[in-house]
Amino acid sequence: MGITWRLTVACLCAVSVAGEAPSTPVPTGPAVTNIVLAGAYGNLAGKYLWKALFSLYLEVDRGDADQAIKIFAAGRDSADKGWPKVEAFLDAKLTCGPEHEKYQCDAEDVVNFRAALGGIEYVQLKKDEHYAAMCDGMSASGQPERGRMFYLSVPPFAYADLAKTIAAKCTPPSKDAFLRVAFEKPFGSDLATAEVMAAQLAEHLTEDQIYRVDHYLGKRGVQQILNFRLAAPAADELFTNKHVQSVKVVMTEAESCEGRTSFYDEYGVVRDVHQNHLTEVLSLLGMDLTGLENGDPARALKSKEDFLGSFEDARLEHAVVGQYEGYTEHCRADRNDQAYTTKTPTFAAASLRVKNGRWDDVPVLIIAGKMLEERAAYVEVQFKDLSYPKAATHPETPDHATDPRSRIVFHIQGGALKRGPEVRLGFLVANHFLATHDHGAPHGEQLKWVPGDGWETVSGGDLPHSISKLSAAVFVNGTAGKPDLPYDVLMSAMFNGAQDLFVGTGGLMQSWRLWDTLLTQSAEADSAAPFVYTPGSTYREIIAQAASENHRIHEDL
Repeated sequence: MGITWRLTVACLCAVSVAGEAPSTPVPTGPAVTNIVLAGAYGNLAGKYLWKALFSLYLEVDRGDADQAIKIFAAGRDSADKGWPKVEAFLDAKLTCGPEHEKYQCDAEDVVNFRAALGGIEYVQLKKDEHYAAMCDGMSASGQPERGRMFYLSVPPFAYADLAKTIAAKCTPPSKDAFLRVAFEKPFGSDLATAEVMAAQLAEHLTEDQIYRVDHYLGKRGVQQILNFRLAAPAADELFTNKHVQSVKVVMTEAESCEGRTSFYDEYGVVRDVHQNHLTEVLSLLGMDLTGLENGDPARALKSKEDFLGSFEDARLEHAVVGQYEGYTEHCRADRNDQAYTTKTPTFAAASLRVKNGRWDDVPVLIIAGKMLEERAAYVEVQFKDLSYPKAATHPETPDHATDPRSRIVFHIQGGALKRGPEVRLGFLVANHFLATHDHGAPHGEQLKWVPGDGWETVSGGDLPHSISKLSAAVFVNGTAGKPDLPYDVLMSAMFNGAQDLFVGTGGLMQSWRLWDTLLTQSAEADSAAPFVYTPGSTYREIIAQAASENHRIHEDL
């Protein structure tokens, strides 16, 4: 966005005496953004957030002097206990990675970053007066303040109290400076609890101050769904009920829940991925693009909310809910309780119905589960036979060896589809609709879509082997180079006020409303136990097995 900034070492000082107002020096120097990482020695901070701050440091170091940031490491422990934990994370995790190649990162950068952090006094944030002292120090720094960012890597039960404290003690004194607070999911466990949490936050923070994090929105493969739609409007025009037979959003995982059932058994697959990650991905595919060309975050969030609001509630009679064989045993082992029983689903395939002019009555299938054949995540838009001629079949056609219809597959996560393209962060597009819409591509010729340049003809040798064998295929490549890590993207987006990469209150309420009925039905005492499936199955095999055992299967599945 053309913003350049640098790192300024922060120093917390006592700035006032009881009964005295702090001195207010004339602001000089670059405008400062104060960044507070609460939970600075927690698991999330150690795995991702300090790396994200290091990426900010590299941008700062390579930038000019018109912006500055200050980083405060904060936790509930006293400095003698908390700061060594932060240093241990930095010793073990902090290094130049492939995502830093654009900065020509080297070992000296790591040393310099550590030296800068060494100048920061560890901040204990346990009481209101701790927040007041820290933020009074920000106000008395003598530098103009651009704004304050709080990243709360803490349990959700603390959100309401922290929002109250931050609003009361840490709102910048200048009306020109912003306050932004990031919250990690879960944002409730059902519609009712989500509404309560949202109301608690809204009591103290305005909507433009609330940044709910869904790390999936920081993935480049996910972001490029919207990028593709905006950059290839002729293709996007086909995303209507006139042309589209069905939409699938799929996320399959090969791992089990062994050793982690204490968390998972409280939430299950629908709360874990359907209600958040997959619903957010779906909204990027289906939301109205009107007015998004100017990059208005509030408009984008409203468009997501409106799209999700056009769906009917997901219901158990339109779904297959399953549990992998051995899950109950994993729960018993984790709890050391051989009598423990559970109906928590580890797999769910749901058919959704949307009622709006563009997508009216197009079946939308949301599918996810644990202990399946492969790890993959993708979105598939399948076109109607009547709109486009049939392609020649091939054994490696993605997930549809016997189905020749044209389709677009957005591959949004690492891993290779075993019956599909071995593409990381790319897309596979059937060629017929391109030829039909005057892109100048002869039938069967392979094309590559290059952002900014449009469609280009490529030879089979330029494509991954499995793609080059597909008939009438187009490989749509993403931005060249190693992508930024999701939390790097989101930390930068928060700094720049790109709130559309976060979850808005309206969209959150619609996503919970969408899934709440199914969750309620599944939890009812007289509801059927989840269908038990064999580990290593495909989602199609699970649905077929459920049908063979007289489970109710909706026609769309």
